[in-house]
Amino acid sequence: MPYGISLPDIGTVRPMVMKRYPHGAEGEFFFMKRAPAPRPAWVRACAVEHESGKTIDSPVIDDLPSLLWVINLGCIDLNQWYATCADVDRPDDVHFDLEPGVGATFAKALAVELASRHPVLMTSEYRVAKRPKGRVLADYNQNAWGRTPLLAARGRTDLESFLAAPPKRPARRRA
Repeated sequence: MPYGISLPDIGTVRPMVMKRYPHGAEGEFFFMKRAPAPRPAWVRACAVEHESGKTIDSPVIDDLPSLLWVINLGCIDLNQWYATCADVDRPDDVHFDLEPGVGATFAKALAVELASRHPVLMTSEYRVAKRPKGRVLADYNQNAWGRTPLLAARGRTDLESFLAAPPKRPARRRA
């Protein structure tokens, strides 16, 4: 990758939800689940059947050319599914959105356990009004079907910190 930046999540075949900023990072944005048509033949799509019965062809961003293509469409935040296209009903990743500031049973139990072990630092209370002040939220709610976490390395709309990239991310372990 250019500039020595590694994008470890790119390369897995996962549906992507595009968060498009057509007028730049400070402008309005919208979410787009369906891969635009027409699109280059080398941008693959993943057919995802939703509860409504509709099938949506979501883009698959698994290489540098397709990554540059979505960036050209104004996508800054990159939101891939927890599951691969091979089995969208079986996530192979779990995500905790640690949110400092004022559906999955396993994820909720783990978040509650973490918060109980570190009550001065963390909480699993999702409702802001009931959340203890000065605690980090272990947000397990992002693990429901069809949710899309931000990639570990991604662009950001905050112009002061326009790129978030971990220095090194451990390889995913497969069960």
